[in-house]
Amino acid sequence: LIPPDEAEAAVAVANEEGMSSNEYASGKYKLGGDWVKKMPRTRAWFNSRLESLIFPTIAALFPEIVSSASVLRAHSVAILKYNSSHPRTDVHVDDGILAMTLALSPRANYTGGGTFFE
Repeated sequence: LIPPDEAEAAVAVANEEGMSSNEYASGKYKLGGDWVKKMPRTRAWFNSRLESLIFPTIAALFPEIVSSASVLRAHSVAILKYNSSHPRTDVHVDDGILAMTLALSPRANYTGGGTFFE
């Protein structure tokens, strides 16, 4: 959804804002990353893409539950960095009716991945 060069630039800004040096627990796993609300420039980029691309796309994909892109809100937004020491989040349930994961790394940079639905 996000063009590769733009995703790379967004990750670089998040790293400059301390994302890569942060670590927190998700169940038994330690994740690299941080909340977007704690990274002002990353938050500004993300908010602009919510308005111009992400929310309109969600509204188009789910018209039966989203009457308009203007009714959507994002909360609990984080950029997570997965690697051999941060392989996944713990199994959890998201609070919203819709949950979204955007890959910001080129597919060629990793193997595996995906989301498990129960």
